[in-house]
Amino acid sequence: MHTCDARRRAHSDKMRRWRAAKARKHTERTQDEPVRQEWRGKHAWTITMHNRMTGQMHSLDLYLSERRINSYRVEVDGKLWKERISRSAVLIGLRKAMGRFQEFET
Repeated sequence: MHTCDARRRAHSDKMRRWRAAKARKHTERTQDEPVRQEWRGKHAWTITMHNRMTGQMHSLDLYLSERRINSYRVEVDGKLWKERISRSAVLIGLRKAMGRFQEFET
């Protein structure tokens, strides 16, 4: 009975030391990083679509959203398209729009 308690206590102490070391390393690693909120609204990606038949180019600028982590504010040719959308949804919308651009421009 005593060996089981001692083993459990030793394991508990080991895990406590491990969690403390992990937390200490995390604070050392992240103390110089800027606060994530400062990154919001900054330019993240530019997607350029070029129709070589007509020579038209369209630019999609993705800015980090103010509220969500994996969402972006998208401007197409300088005009707001979506306030909050994921990058994969932007690419899906672009793929669908390419067909419409080709229909009207031929």
